[in-house]
Amino acid sequence: MSDQLEDIKKENERLKAKADELTAINAGLEKALKEKTTGPKKVKGDFTAKWKTPAGKEVTRKFGFVAGHAFLWLNGEKVPTEAVIDAANGKKLTDEVLKAHPWLNAEMAAEHLTYMAKVGYGYLEERK
Repeated sequence: MSDQLEDIKKENERLKAKADELTAINAGLEKALKEKTTGPKKVKGDFTAKWKTPAGKEVTRKFGFVAGHAFLWLNGEKVPTEAVIDAANGKKLTDEVLKAHPWLNAEMAAEHLTYMAKVGYGYLEERK
């Protein structure tokens, strides 16, 4: 009987050690999961579109892109959405963007984004 009790105690200690090990692994996985960005990447920045309706009414609205919409087709090229927003807002573009898209300027970007807002482009969301 005491041999069985001793075996049960040893097994209990082994299981407790295994449970502690698994708890530590789980804590590490939960931390990694919280740090990792899951889902689509948020598109930074927004822009203000201004246009006139056919009735002559001035419309001014602020827009941004839904998460995950990383690129726009502009001038026949795939351009990072954030770069187009930055250009439309008059911000300085990175050397990498300027090298890849030397034609990208504030006027073209603002015109393209305003057109997208006017036609109700599905990946735009109105912001306050």
